[in-house]
Amino acid sequence: MYLPAMPDLAKSLPEAALWGVTFASTSTLTFFTLFYGVGQVMGGHWVDRYGRRRSLLASLMVYVLCGLGCTFAPSLVWLLVLRAVQGFSVATIVVAARAALRDSFSAEEAPRAMSQIFIRMGVIVVLCPLVGGWLATHGGWRVTLAVMTLYGALLLAWVAWRFPETASSQTETLLPTRGWTLVTTLWKNRHFRLWTLAAAFTISGVFTFLTITSHIFIGLYGWSPSQYSWVLVGAACVFVTSNLICKRLLKSHTPIRIAMLGATLSLGGACIQLVGMGLLAANKVAIPLPVFLLLGHYTFQLGHGMLQSCAMTGAVADFPHMAGRAAAWSGLTMMVFAFAISQTAASFVNVEHTYGVWPWTLTILFCGATLVLLTRRMQATMST
Repeated sequence: MYLPAMPDLAKSLPEAALWGVTFASTSTLTFFTLFYGVGQVMGGHWVDRYGRRRSLLASLMVYVLCGLGCTFAPSLVWLLVLRAVQGFSVATIVVAARAALRDSFSAEEAPRAMSQIFIRMGVIVVLCPLVGGWLATHGGWRVTLAVMTLYGALLLAWVAWRFPETASSQTETLLPTRGWTLVTTLWKNRHFRLWTLAAAFTISGVFTFLTITSHIFIGLYGWSPSQYSWVLVGAACVFVTSNLICKRLLKSHTPIRIAMLGATLSLGGACIQLVGMGLLAANKVAIPLPVFLLLGHYTFQLGHGMLQSCAMTGAVADFPHMAGRAAAWSGLTMMVFAFAISQTAASFVNVEHTYGVWPWTLTILFCGATLVLLTRRMQATMST
């Protein structure tokens, strides 16, 4: 929702130094992502130890309080710190949701259930850029963050009213391992390892899109925040469509087969962008480059929706007794990769747009090619 407000945020709160490092408006997403990833480890412990419901209530309270602080932040440094704490709280929220899904469905049913969840979530994602673009145009970034805080407060009220505890009272006592031994137990499991890496690389491509494309479309091509919001809406619609397809395919195909299809589409999306750039460089087509960029990303997003449902459920399928911790370490890995890859791409984006759209295209090319290799490895190892 607040991506269309990024340029306004950059004008209102200039670059600031923290710990001797200079940060800009894009760093608010960076800090959120980094602490979202790190916070999942502690969140997984809390979710398994104290239950899904209590963990959700506590983390949502923190999210709302930090949201109020973000809305009235006097400087970029305050905003960075508060967004970091918000990321930490959201980590627990997401881990609790994934653990509750594992509590409620078998390993065979979970991918279809996750697809249904993503379809419903996609409706919210479709609305958010539209609302965010309108708020950024007519109210600015503070109003945008205020609306996000209000949404968090409504979600907190709903959880307090309707969300039941799904964890077994025996979950904590069934945990066979602790500390580092628990981590090695997870990573020695090839299902966990391959599905987690697949989820990490597909989400990295999406985070790169979220991190730098507002600067490409608004800064490089001169689109308005409202126009850019439709780019996000289109991505959300493709994501919903992808999960509808995935849900249908799961009736007759294995998650690995669907993941392979998703990986092929992801790589194909990068190739479409490259073809468009090549044709325009050779003056063989009059179609504007943004058309190729969007077509390529939406193809990548189509593959992402198929991969994500299968990967997020596959990573925790073998660990019903510690679903919170498995979801946490899987999520941490995803966010570490997303942070590293998207920030590497963002480091090549500047106000002069020296490198054009290459940081985006080369990043999704790398992610797509890696996904193809990973899914082929899945098929080879899991069939033996």
